Parts: sequence; C-alpha cells; structure tokens
Amino acid sequence: MELSERKKAILSAIVEMYIRSGEPVGSKLLCSLLQNAPSSATLRNEMNALCDMGFLAQTHTSSGRVPTSNAYRLYINNLMAKGSVLPENKEVIDLQINSSNCDPEGISERAVETLSHITGLPAFALKFSNTGVTLKRVELFPMGMHSAMLIIITSDGRAYSRLCGLDAALTSGVISEFDSLVTGNIKNKNIHDLTPAATQSLIARSGSNILSFMPLVTALFQIIEDIKNSRVSVKGFSNLFSMGLDPETAEKVRCLISNQEAVMNIISNAEGPLNIVFGDDTGYNALKSYSIILAKYSVNGRFLGCIGVIGPKRMSYEQIIPSVEYTANRITCLLESTFKDMEEQI
Repeated sequence: MELSERKKAILSAIVEMYIRSGEPVGSKLLCSLLQNAPSSATLRNEMNALCDMGFLAQTHTSSGRVPTSNAYRLYINNLMAKGSVLPENKEVIDLQINSSNCDPEGISERAVETLSHITGLPAFALKFSNTGVTLKRVELFPMGMHSAMLIIITSDGRAYSRLCGLDAALTSGVISEFDSLVTGNIKNKNIHDLTPAATQSLIARSGSNILSFMPLVTALFQIIEDIKNSRVSVKGFSNLFSMGLDPETAEKVRCLISNQEAVMNIISNAEGPLNIVFGDDTGYNALKSYSIILAKYSVNGRFLGCIGVIGPKRMSYEQIIPSVEYTANRITCLLESTFKDMEEQI
C-alpha cells in the first residue's frame, strides 16, 4: 500500500525513536522530532491511520505507539538511510577473516565470532547441504614421513583440508595406492552415494595394504560426512542475557538458533543474498519479539551458507545490516580466492 510522504516521515521518526529509547512514541514527542510538524491532533489522526494499516500498535489506550514488523520491514526496505560499515568494524572483520590461520573449513567459524563481537548480538552461521555435489579433486600432499595434508575440492567450489597422521611411513607406494583408490572409487562421485556401507565395501575390496593408509581413508570419509550435512554454528549466547531476557526465554531462543532444522525452517523463504526475518513470521513463539539479519555467501555463484545475527526488533539496523552483509561478502571473496589457489596448485 502506498503511504503519503507525511505518513512515511511519521513512521520513520517513530521507528528511529523507538529503536533508540524502547519507549512508545506519543504525538507530543513526535512534534519535536519532525520538521514542519503538523498539530498534535493531526499527528494523532495519522498515527491512528497507521495503526489501522498495520504499521503501528498501541500497548494501551493512553500510551504512544510502537512499530510493528510491517513498520520495520517498510522502514528497512524504503525509508532507512543506507549505512556503511564503520571503519573500525571493517578493520576487525578484515583482520580476522583474512587471518592466515583461518583455513577454508574454519572461515565461517571465525566470521561468527567476529560478527558477534562487533554487534554485541548472538551470531550464527549455517553451511548448506547440496544434493548434487561431487568430489572434483582429492589430493594428498606429504608433510613428513608420517603425515600428509588431505585436500578436497567439491564441484560447488568448497575447499576442505585436513592434516592426517599415519603410523606407517608415507612412501611413494602408499601415496600411489591411495591415489588409485580415490581415482577409481571416489573421485567425481556424488557425495550422497558415498555412504558408510559403501565405505566398508570399498575397504573390504582393497585388501590388507589399505591398513597402511587407513587414517587417510578415515579422514576422507569424515570430510565427506561434513560436506553432506548442513551445520549451524552459534557464538555469543551470553549476549542473550544482556538483552534483558529472563533465563527461560533466553534458553528457548538459544535452543532454537542451535537447532539445524529450526534454522533451516527460519531461512527457508530467504531467497536473496541479504534477508531480514522477523520472529513473528517464523512460527516460533519464542522469537516473536526478535529479528534475524542474515546474508548468504557463495562460490562461483552458488550459495554455500549464510551468516547472521539475532536480536530484538528494535536493533540498530542501519549499523548492523552493513556489517552482516560485508562479513558475508568477505567470506565469499576468501573462499573464491582459496578455491582458485588450490586449483592452481593441484
């Protein structure tokens, strides 16, 4: 529905003041917030109209108004001044995510910690599962007589690495046998066809020599199981209590955000790269007073996962949204760079 310029100005002022104060906004206060404000009576009429349209709510008869989810949605999409990442936050994000110790498998973990730190909110990351993924490259790099780095690159651009130790010496013969096993039975296979039963059958057919590189096979299939499963990681649970939540409500929110299936349900309608999900749209009663800001990261145009924060509806969207979006973009850049480097090296 189309709002007049006056109604947009009123709604924007109410949302911004409510985010700052947490108190219902009345017509007298609104008069002081608006340039060329009309009379209090006119403002009350406009506020009543916005209530009827579903943008404002009144907690009781004599109170001011508070914004609804519809108001926040309209404010974010159409009225809010587009912010940018604060320089100090950008510096922290770049420093942490670009850390040389941040291996491909742990990038999202580092990003979650960073996002929770700079926003003061619980932050989460979810890695998506893709049923069409195949193992594009599986390579082994000797690191010593009894250790090797196992590197896997999937068809959707994910890169995984794991350092493996072996009891037996890592001879050229062992490396050759492992490469033959991978090339003939694993490479270019759909990961969902590589089940535990298939693994056991493969081991049984490989004879006694497989014992010399069994740790490599075990690590390989552990990585495959990780790739198959969507995984949710959450940091900053203690921030729930700083929001003023009672312990019971905080625990309910914590359980929901830690639950992979619940998070997948929450983001199921999040189609674009950046999304704001309001709690009363999720179907979870514990989230009714909260909002979730999430951004997806990708490699070669394929979404691999998302990262986001959860907080009260009256959070500072103009500051937090740019940080979430920038973090996701940095993950995308680093993953694409890592993927490219690994392909060049292999």
